[in-house]
Amino acid sequence: MTASFHKGEVALQNLVLGEEVAQMHRGEIKHYIRKYMPDQHKAFYEDAPWLAVGTVDSDGQPWGHVLQERDGRRLKAQGGEGFILPREMFMTHDVALDNLQNKGAKLGLLGLEMHTRRRNRVNGSLQSKLDDENQLLFKVDQSFGNCPKYIQSRRMKRVPPQTTTRTTTAGISEAAAAHLRKADTFFIASCNPGSGEAGSDVGVDLSHRGGTPGFIDVNGDIMKFPDYAGNRFFQTLGNIAVNPKVGILAIDYETCTVYQLSGEATLNMNDTSMHGSERSVSIKITNTTTTEGGLLFTYHSLERSPFNPSGGTEGASLRLVSVKDETHDVKTFTLRAAEKVRIDPGQYGSFIVEQPRHPKLIRAWTVSSTHANEEGTQEFDITVKNKHGGAVSPWMHYEFSEGDVGSGSMRLAGVEGTFTLPKTIPENASFVFAAAGSGITPVMSILRVLSRHPSKPTATLFYSVKTLRDVIFHKQLSALPNVNLHISLTAVSEAVAHPFRSGRLTASHIASLLPPSSHTAYICGPSTFAKALENAFTPDKVGRVITESFDY
Repeated sequence: MTASFHKGEVALQNLVLGEEVAQMHRGEIKHYIRKYMPDQHKAFYEDAPWLAVGTVDSDGQPWGHVLQERDGRRLKAQGGEGFILPREMFMTHDVALDNLQNKGAKLGLLGLEMHTRRRNRVNGSLQSKLDDENQLLFKVDQSFGNCPKYIQSRRMKRVPPQTTTRTTTAGISEAAAAHLRKADTFFIASCNPGSGEAGSDVGVDLSHRGGTPGFIDVNGDIMKFPDYAGNRFFQTLGNIAVNPKVGILAIDYETCTVYQLSGEATLNMNDTSMHGSERSVSIKITNTTTTEGGLLFTYHSLERSPFNPSGGTEGASLRLVSVKDETHDVKTFTLRAAEKVRIDPGQYGSFIVEQPRHPKLIRAWTVSSTHANEEGTQEFDITVKNKHGGAVSPWMHYEFSEGDVGSGSMRLAGVEGTFTLPKTIPENASFVFAAAGSGITPVMSILRVLSRHPSKPTATLFYSVKTLRDVIFHKQLSALPNVNLHISLTAVSEAVAHPFRSGRLTASHIASLLPPSSHTAYICGPSTFAKALENAFTPDKVGRVITESFDY
């Protein structure tokens, strides 16, 4: 196993990215997978009315399950290192509890807030059973967030409990096949059996797959789906590479029916025949378990994901209005959309970029301008650092032409993000921000709002960059009222004269400058940066911590 990845995942990363790029990729994202749940994730899971989970039975067969809130009983975090699942959350007669009998039993859990497209995952090991076996205590093995790609936006509506019927058929049932052919979402459970040695990398994972209705093909007992561009972790495909057994969880939100399918998967690494796919996966379905009336909720008001490879990827066309140099390698691009777009300060846009050298690439950049108009705006800014050897940023810095898009095209697929201010800001509220490098872009958008807000909130900003010439928005930051600015230069010696602090931004430095108060804290930067600063934001100084990482 390499860092957080086992041999199957590493093999897929090497195959797709090339060994050199894959090694760099693992180095960039290894800290993004934690062995604990940050505060933001703990609150997310504890607020979730339902969860999708994966388990493995005694024969090594993965299963997908739905856990649902009943009588107010939900997941409860135990610090950041563990969590409790009450027995009531499991569906009656589901095999999940049978699969979680012994200490060390593995569980892969996915939380999905569909109306915001937030998605987080945590994988754990059963530690003990509490309260006469009515509660299951798990240790966190891995905790990480996922991007909002391919998630359809839905609003949940609760329904009264129904009489449930549960049936199992060989192969794929006609009802399940019919549902999958029109579905836009399903979940897949997979597992890595490890080497069999003590401490080996055994684990179970459950992931989300989404697309436009019809993206799943069912022919006889063979289910086939496309593998779209993602975060390049290859956790599901890496598991399949070493163990073909998988479990499928498909939910019919209209009829409250839950389908649990089991089978064996085949990776089709060179198959790009399915629209928008980089490869495909075929699954020979061996059994289908159907639970009618199993859900306690329905979803409605569907909005397709802007990332879906058909029926929504066109996006809003963009025209370049102007370019401004911020630093030696950072530029701000003012773009104009064909239609008005609603953007809350701190949110990011997902952009589709097409060039002769690269037919289609998707990138996410924070909107660095500030827009408070409820009706939306047509013009907005993104601030982009030129990444040497990158596929998009060098093109933007050197080939992007004002008035048109030069040798390529750019479209706005959608605007997302929860790194935003609360709807109501009380009188004399206090905010603290920690940003590293390009992490200043969403913070800048938020600080402009706070600096002119009638409730006169105060803000403290800790900003870490390598050198003085790397400070983005220097003049704008210095001119903001009610903002206490602290800049740290990580690559400049104290022997060199400059107006800022030398050295890395540390938790002790932040803590020494923060008076006890009920601050709301925002951290934006690499996950290693956020992790290093967590000790600064203790409960006596911070009421809530909101983080955003650009590791993936």
